[in-house]
Amino acid sequence: MNAVYQQAAAAIQHGRAECQTLSDVTVFDGFTIDDGYGVQRQLMKQNAAAGNQVSGWKVAMANQPALDRFGLDEPVYGVLFRDMLIEGDRLSPDAVIAPKLEAELAFILGHDLDGDDYTDQQIIEAIAYIAPAFEVADSRLGWKFGIGGFLADNAVASFYQLGEPQLFIPGQTGTEVECSLTTATETLSGSPASVLGGPLTSFVRMVRSLLALHGGVKAGQHFISGSLTKPIDMIPGTTYRLTMLDTELVLSYQ
Repeated sequence: MNAVYQQAAAAIQHGRAECQTLSDVTVFDGFTIDDGYGVQRQLMKQNAAAGNQVSGWKVAMANQPALDRFGLDEPVYGVLFRDMLIEGDRLSPDAVIAPKLEAELAFILGHDLDGDDYTDQQIIEAIAYIAPAFEVADSRLGWKFGIGGFLADNAVASFYQLGEPQLFIPGQTGTEVECSLTTATETLSGSPASVLGGPLTSFVRMVRSLLALHGGVKAGQHFISGSLTKPIDMIPGTTYRLTMLDTELVLSYQ
């Protein structure tokens, strides 16, 4: 299947680079979860060969309705690459296809974790910082997929933006993190209850899954832990403001 995974990964790479949905998606038909992660591994290889390193990880399907929709027992994951990190406060509409915006809590790892022999507390103790985050999700498959195709599309990872990192304080659970996402026309309230188990539990679960999938995670990597708000369609010309952790994160989509 490696040749199929390579073909699928190359197609996803091309779609992202050209900001176009793929004209032929038959290669993704019938993909399983394992197939989707197989494509992600090829994406990692292809990006590494181009000098675009892994900068972190994202969780997807991190609430019960999403799990039920796809018949899943647990969330799934995608890869964040260095060129996905938004520097500054602007994203051009020319860089995406049909993006959706989510407000999330990001965890930043303080030291490497390798293998799988860790307690939950040891994983939590590896956290160095937390930060408010925007995730910009975008699909190269036109937002039409089964779970295998969704994962092959790198769990619709596209761009993300981090606010000012704050030291992680032992005893924080993430359940105390409230947020609001504001545009010129609406304000959405966000809650950690929107994430299955809360952000910290989501982070621990994500690390465990990634250790099983990839064998290790690295210091400095970013872990975005699930949307605290409902996803919203991004509208060109709009400025989005996220208030979280007593700071404001601003993203202009223009």
